Amino acid sequence: MTQKAVVHLVNGGCKLCALPHDARGLAVPRQAAGHAAQPAAVVNKAFIERVGKLLPTARRWVNSAQRKIDMARDFLRRGRLDPHDPFPALHDIGKGDLALFNKYFHADKVSRAAQLEQLKWVRGIFDSMETVLTGSLLDAPMFGWGVGHFQPDPQGGTPAAATYDAFTFYGGWRQRRADGTPRLSGDDNYTGPQNLRQDTIFFDVTKLLNSTDNYILATVIHELGHFVGPGPNSGNRIADHTTHVQANFLKVNNWTAMRSASCYSYFAAESALRHITIPIP
Repeated sequence: MTQKAVVHLVNGGCKLCALPHDARGLAVPRQAAGHAAQPAAVVNKAFIERVGKLLPTARRWVNSAQRKIDMARDFLRRGRLDPHDPFPALHDIGKGDLALFNKYFHADKVSRAAQLEQLKWVRGIFDSMETVLTGSLLDAPMFGWGVGHFQPDPQGGTPAAATYDAFTFYGGWRQRRADGTPRLSGDDNYTGPQNLRQDTIFFDVTKLLNSTDNYILATVIHELGHFVGPGPNSGNRIADHTTHVQANFLKVNNWTAMRSASCYSYFAAESALRHITIPIP
């Protein structure tokens, strides 16, 4: 069966590639000011190097999310407050962290045991993000950013890329052929080019050149959610069931939130920055 689309972050929101739209009203890709005279290869290289320089901050966002989850788990494990506890204020350490988790994932709608399992599962997704980011940072001095997981979209700046800013593949980080080589997009019948390595996140550089660092960071974390989550045949794959520009973003049910990439990126952003706007400008 043909996959509906490569998952991706579009201008102002996430949808499947098969659904043409542009939440910020952009009908076609923009050519960033000041870059028109530069060869595309030069612009692409400079942008991927910029992404590389932001990866330590992306890892800090992920680490902040991990700490929030750990504090939330400790709070839940303590259970009810003992009325004879001589230090009752200490009991509430982690309560705010759990509230932040529930803001995005709505685990307060399930049992305490289920909440603990969901905290563990989401922690595992962020652990895998950390592994990808750390590996990329370790490899960069030897190989440079031109051979890593983060690459310019070969269709960037064309009508084919008009509906997204970046894309990757469900569970692409772990998708391998029988001989151990990375699976290609065509191996799993994704739409679009059939020769793209699934162990890659692709950016439409023409759209992102003028974006803020925080917007790019949110894009990276969002795509990592798709990238490190379950593979294309799993019912638990992290997709775009809701996004940060939809009215229901903070109102969806627990199941939907757990499987929506924007919930991961915005939870990480607020964990690290404490105060954010939705969407991140």
